[in-house]
Amino acid sequence: MAKVALKDVSRYYGNTSAIADISLTIEDGQFCVLVGRSGCGKSTLLRTIAGLEAVSQGSIYINDRRVNDLPARNRDVAMVFQNYALYPHFTVAENLGFGLKMRKTDKKTINQQVKTIAQSLGIAHLLQRKPKQLSGGQQQRVALGRAIIRQPQAFLLDEPLSNLDTQLREETRAELKRLHQELKITTIYVTHDQVEAMTLAEKLVVLDEGKIQQIGSPEEVYNNPANMMVAGFLGNPPMNLIKAQYQDGELQIGKQTVSIPENLNNHQLSHQNKVYLGIRPEAISDISSSEMPDMAKLTLQIELIEPLGRETLLRGKIPETEEVINFFVSGTWSGKPKDQLTVAVDLKQVFIFNEINGERIV
Repeated sequence: MAKVALKDVSRYYGNTSAIADISLTIEDGQFCVLVGRSGCGKSTLLRTIAGLEAVSQGSIYINDRRVNDLPARNRDVAMVFQNYALYPHFTVAENLGFGLKMRKTDKKTINQQVKTIAQSLGIAHLLQRKPKQLSGGQQQRVALGRAIIRQPQAFLLDEPLSNLDTQLREETRAELKRLHQELKITTIYVTHDQVEAMTLAEKLVVLDEGKIQQIGSPEEVYNNPANMMVAGFLGNPPMNLIKAQYQDGELQIGKQTVSIPENLNNHQLSHQNKVYLGIRPEAISDISSSEMPDMAKLTLQIELIEPLGRETLLRGKIPETEEVINFFVSGTWSGKPKDQLTVAVDLKQVFIFNEINGERIV
């Protein structure tokens, strides 16, 4: 196990920057998730740590050892890709034990470790099969087992679950979490799936356009987004971001006015005019709650109704604007598209962002 540290790391392709000035420390035994939209640089960053991409500038340390000039095979890390890359002519047992065989480990030790890993991953009954005889989930477990059996200093996983169906992803995700809690190996995991990011991460790193936008625990990043990019990325559905005009403690949204509580009406906000109001779907409720303190009313015209079983997702447009808000109501909603609905917004759970640079104001 090892601490992984990056200091001012950049990677350029000609004049194009894939990642820029990345400084990040993943502590020994920590599970760190790199998350962001496609093309944000997360896979490039992982590949530079692995040694599969050269660093254009900056330094990478594994266990306090600078590894910039070390080839991938000498960095003592194990990487699992979206493509499982199993040897098709080997059995599962041979795939699992291949790395140990290359290290000249004796056959008895290889067999013992293969059986132990296979049992922990629930694939002991598959040891004599070949990859083409396995399901996608089984192949993924073999790929994970092949990485684990090496006992590397760090695991690097690049969207390893993206080829699995929904149920299998959930099962394998839970298995990954259990294995990390058991093995405590430093893990760096790349995904664009925010559910994976929120459920697996101890440290969450949000990237956009090759730069770190925010670092923190999943709860910290979700509850206190640094900017509109982070706010609009995390959450399903993500935070509603609504254009508004601020003046004298009030927000004007179309022809509707929302009064800002004193705790939000700070000096920095008083210098703003055009802003974005950020509202999580869970901060919106039906009008029966509107008599509670710190609640504001908004009238919407319902555009879309999506029944989800125990709740219904509604999408409503604010009249006189192009702004759309997503929110949930319990159970089945009896209305129909084009109906008007007045909702309550919990102002304790809203955010205000600078329209120009997207940075959070309050």
